[in-house]
Amino acid sequence: MTYNEFIQNIIDTRGQWSEEVRLSGVCEKHHIIPRCMGGKPFKRSELNWKHLENIIWLFPEEHYIAHKLLALENPTNYKLVSAWKRIHLDKRHDNKEISCEEYRILRECYYKTSPRGSEHPFYGHHLTNEHKNSISKAQKNKLVSDKTKDLIRNNTLKQFENSAENNLKKWGKYIKNNKNYYKRKIICIETNIIYDSITEATRLTGFSSIKHVCLSYHKGDKTHVAGGYHWCYLEDFENN
Repeated sequence: MTYNEFIQNIIDTRGQWSEEVRLSGVCEKHHIIPRCMGGKPFKRSELNWKHLENIIWLFPEEHYIAHKLLALENPTNYKLVSAWKRIHLDKRHDNKEISCEEYRILRECYYKTSPRGSEHPFYGHHLTNEHKNSISKAQKNKLVSDKTKDLIRNNTLKQFENSAENNLKKWGKYIKNNKNYYKRKIICIETNIIYDSITEATRLTGFSSIKHVCLSYHKGDKTHVAGGYHWCYLEDFENN
């Protein structure tokens, strides 16, 4: 089935602006003729959607198929291939499945059409000092609420714990069977999780600078972190 046949079949079946789709809660607008191919853009100032002849309402899975067909029919068009890639990564489409072969085709098309070198839109572009200073100033004056800080902290901790749990399944057997690694227990101060050695903590968390942090803590410098957490040898922690 071609892209035009796919869109026309939907229009013939339920119309271009189906109330069923609009009221479903997952309605997504789609440009029938892509903007990069001369299609009329969507303007939010236009309150009457039915005046937008280039817009069709689709379910998420239909939206994905539409972009897939567009990309496969135009494999040299970077914008269409990129749109297929982006919609594949969209969280709203997590329920769809993609075969290994289909993913390979997606990656090949994206690689072949991605602009490189002098063809890249940012090639040769450099930020001025004024622009750099404005970015720096905006970040320094950026206010983050305590609620947001707690949310970031809790999410980071959750990711850390999940990562440790997953890596434990992968490396736990190896660590138990390998008797050559240096055993000196360490602790993550924020989580109170104790590890049998730096080697074990590094393998389970993926943080490569834990040893440096522990040594610095042992020497009295408690400012260093690894992965956003403070680490130290268990005996140092117990003596403080």
